[in-house]
Amino acid sequence: LISSCWTSYQGVDPGPAGTTHVVAADDLGSSLFNTGVLVVRNSQWSRDFFANVLRSAKHHDVRNHGWWEQFAMQELYKQNHHEEQKRVAIIQERYKLNAFTNQREYVDGVSFVLHQVFCPGDQPNTAATVAECGRKFKGYFCTTLAEMYPKQCSEDVSVQQEIIDARVSKL
Repeated sequence: LISSCWTSYQGVDPGPAGTTHVVAADDLGSSLFNTGVLVVRNSQWSRDFFANVLRSAKHHDVRNHGWWEQFAMQELYKQNHHEEQKRVAIIQERYKLNAFTNQREYVDGVSFVLHQVFCPGDQPNTAATVAECGRKFKGYFCTTLAEMYPKQCSEDVSVQQEIIDARVSKL
């Protein structure tokens, strides 16, 4: 869910003009950044970078990793063969770009994207199906933003089901 197209990233140093091509947010644990939400400049460097990410999948350790694309991007960043550390900006305050629902990080007017991670199937969301995932997300969304979206967060079950059905049909 993109919550604000007008969010600015004060305190993020994009480097000299034109050098940042990918913006990612810091991640939990030992991971350098989370690739669930990225801002990507349409440039030859970005296209080459993602081509290298795809090429990395030929390696067994990348292909069999649970989050292979994130693992591949981080390996390229660490190797820094094509100035990845100069061209990939990492926002240390993750919630500004990529607020995780399971961490309850969303800040109205500050967070750009509300990211429903680990759903379905993993803790702490514990949803067994995509439809249940949608219901849980709606519950989170409506506890956070009910005043801004009264129709979407209506107590009317038919409106709620209509919203869930519309989301699920797009998957």
